[in-house]
Amino acid sequence: MMRLLAFEIQNTNLFGDKLHIDLFAMDKVSHLITDNDNIERAFKIKGTTSIYTQNLIAFIGLNATGKTTILEVIQMLLGIISHNARLNDFNIKSILHKIIGNLGDTNNPATFIVWFALDNQIFELTSRIIKKCNTYNEDIFIYEDETIKVQSIAKLNKKYIFNFDKAIKVMQRNDYINNDTFLLEDISIISMYKNKEIKIMSSFEKYNTARLIQPIIPDVSIIQCFDSAIRNIEQSSSNDKYILQFKKENSEYNLSYNELESILSAGTVKALHFFPAIQSVLKTGGYILFDEIENHINKKLVEWILSLFENRDFNPHGACLIFSTHYPELLDTFVRKDNIYITRKDVDGTLEAVKYSDEIKRNELLKSNVILGNLIKGTVPKYASMKAAEKALMGTIK
Repeated sequence: MMRLLAFEIQNTNLFGDKLHIDLFAMDKVSHLITDNDNIERAFKIKGTTSIYTQNLIAFIGLNATGKTTILEVIQMLLGIISHNARLNDFNIKSILHKIIGNLGDTNNPATFIVWFALDNQIFELTSRIIKKCNTYNEDIFIYEDETIKVQSIAKLNKKYIFNFDKAIKVMQRNDYINNDTFLLEDISIISMYKNKEIKIMSSFEKYNTARLIQPIIPDVSIIQCFDSAIRNIEQSSSNDKYILQFKKENSEYNLSYNELESILSAGTVKALHFFPAIQSVLKTGGYILFDEIENHINKKLVEWILSLFENRDFNPHGACLIFSTHYPELLDTFVRKDNIYITRKDVDGTLEAVKYSDEIKRNELLKSNVILGNLIKGTVPKYASMKAAEKALMGTIK
């Protein structure tokens, strides 16, 4: 199983000089049952002495500070590493346009660095990406240059996880091209390395709202958490209809998906879609991404979902749930503080993400109080902006 450890984006229009996100645990991970701070809140990578990946990672911040975009970047990087996704695939190209903007020429390439672990080795993949026009005068993205560095993971201290001065193997993109190997200019060099030596496996999903596709129905006991009035729900034998029964009625409904969606609540419909993915990722390990996880879902149910990923019984393979939220109260259930990022906008308009644990050292403080109290600057709307909006609104009313 591939473990994404960290990534860094340099020289982009949206994130300025650098955006760095860690997906591994920098704070301590205790093995003592008496230590309630971090016991079983991270997953130890096989073959290491001290490197643990996070089971939960949260992004919180004001509107238009980059939460959704960072999730999209993570999805993009997982796609490139795990599934040989091309830079000019529609979804990836739109993300690159958003973050690179008017930069990305040959003299000013955007740089993506990804660190990940696999098969007792750590990889550092550095990709320099530029934008150019094709023969149809369309903007396309290509790799100007790439480098893979590899080192052994054994006995590696997490403080030196980014030190590849003594890499056991170094490969350049030009090495493959010069050997007459066919490599499209928008496919990463990692695809060539994987095909020859390794296979990377990862599961990931991203849910903003319920998707207009026919869902696979999870066990009814799960759906009853979201709607206790349901007795049973299942797909018909032909898989084109859904059979729905309510506890207070003896009759059953034979419904199309659109009809089912019109009867059930938005939260229940959302659960029909995302819970099979949660079950899959908990079973195999990997990544699942949620944008605004609290949408249409009761707070207690969100906390329950988060707790599944922190529990070794339900999450034996170290699956990671990465999500964004507008509600800091959800973070009060977090016992760790190195897996929370605050997104905010600088005065020059670029976006940044700061780690909660870098800003706040005390663990006993309620995280919601820290964020709502603006103890980390830029976590609440500006008072002057809201008063100006009230003044404008009052003028409109009068």
